Amino acid sequence: MKAGKTSLADLILFKAGETKKAGSTDDQTSTLDVDDDEKEQHHSITSHICHFEHNNARINLIDSPGMPDFMGYVIGALRAAETAIVTINAHVGIEVNTRRSFHHADTRGLARFIVIKKCDEANVDLP
Repeated sequence: MKAGKTSLADLILFKAGETKKAGSTDDQTSTLDVDDDEKEQHHSITSHICHFEHNNARINLIDSPGMPDFMGYVIGALRAAETAIVTINAHVGIEVNTRRSFHHADTRGLARFIVIKKCDEANVDLP
């Protein structure tokens, strides 16, 4: 199940004023998932880089795929990162790739930022 990494990145770009509206993987308007296969599958297949300005600083953001088959992209993205944002789908909880990504970020000595997405979905009961 999708954790919402690309949706989060699309929303950040919108809130930063880089796009006129927040893109969506569901309706194929994502700013980041531009490949036809990504649009059809509704998830990232490769990593995508974007940037925005915040408090006079340029922030570079790497959106990497979450599917287990594409873990190599996550590892590659972490090599260029200072901080890892790990997204967790509140409905599903911590998945295997979430643990792997967190572990790889820890191995590289990166700060980790956890974002719990989809808290407003039906049947979500956060302790």
